[in-house]
Amino acid sequence: MNMDGLPDDLDVLVVLGHLGHGGSQRVVATIVPVWVDMGLRVGIWLSRGARPADRAYRIPGAVWVGGGEKGLGPGDPGVIERARAAMGSVRDLRTTIKRSNARVVISLLCTTNIKAIIASLGLKGIKLTISERNDPSRQYFPSHIRLARRVLYRRADLITANSERALDWLRRIAPKTEMRVLPNPVVVPGGVAESDRGDGVFEILYVGRIVRQKRIENLVYALQMLREGGANVCLRIVGDGPGEERIRQVVDACGVAPHVQLDGYRENVESAYRTASCFGLLSEYEGLPNALLEAMVMCIPPVISTEANESAGLVEHECNGMEVDGRNVTEVARAIDRLVNDRVMRVNMGAEASRVAMRFEVSHVVQVWNHVLGLDTGGYRRVERATE
Repeated sequence: MNMDGLPDDLDVLVVLGHLGHGGSQRVVATIVPVWVDMGLRVGIWLSRGARPADRAYRIPGAVWVGGGEKGLGPGDPGVIERARAAMGSVRDLRTTIKRSNARVVISLLCTTNIKAIIASLGLKGIKLTISERNDPSRQYFPSHIRLARRVLYRRADLITANSERALDWLRRIAPKTEMRVLPNPVVVPGGVAESDRGDGVFEILYVGRIVRQKRIENLVYALQMLREGGANVCLRIVGDGPGEERIRQVVDACGVAPHVQLDGYRENVESAYRTASCFGLLSEYEGLPNALLEAMVMCIPPVISTEANESAGLVEHECNGMEVDGRNVTEVARAIDRLVNDRVMRVNMGAEASRVAMRFEVSHVVQVWNHVLGLDTGGYRRVERATE
């Protein structure tokens, strides 16, 4: 990446909390290189700074334009220190927005959206797009964040999300603001999954953050039931997060450690998809999961919770995957067992899953983003230098 300062005129300024592991970060890391290849000048402002050690994704061609909650030292900062750092971060972002003269300013995720709205208040000629990439009706935030979202979101010029379900909820707090869907992009690799590993073991794959809402432990419990029933299955978990130690404890308690592979975070997970027989996603809530799209594109039938599928809306039960009650381990195990024992059904489901997911291929999705953001027509006209 270039670290040579802020250009006078950006086409796009992306405002994000960080570039560590996360679905929204992956969206940015996928869409920005396509913009760069199109000849657009893209700047990235990170709330938590742009130190290379904090980045899980490399984005060739983008320009770092500042950011960082200055003033936070080591240890656990108190309320006053956090507030001072947040105020400094907003001031830095405001200066960046004014200097960048960007055609498009787009912020992603709730707390960063709030900062971006505050930073742009009173600036002339700024058209700010904010984007929710999860299900805001189910995602938990402290009361002061919920209040700020309710008061401030209506001040954005355009609100976007990755599903109509999310927009339906957002219309309750900003009924007069324009809203559009910006779907997640997926990069399509060559080839498809093998459907069975070379050793004949049926592999359940999970890719994503290891956090409570994902219910990964229920995949472990389902694995235990399946193996006790004689099924030759294993579970592969690709990702990391604060719940990793608990999952290891559940694995040990269930006695299935030899059949569970915890890979940790991997930047390139294509090889994991290639050996998977099905994809497990039992989350309490989701937006439009990148990993689900990637699995489906590679012809891997998903076993998905009803709650996750309500937002994503990608899986038709017994057509391109299996929809289950993610809280009911027995139901999860039975669904996976059907895939274990019916290879023809599994292959047909995988093929249909790929057909559905292909509409999110990045070259198509970037056209949607460009149209919504006005990048295809110059609809977000380049304005005179923003002033207060």
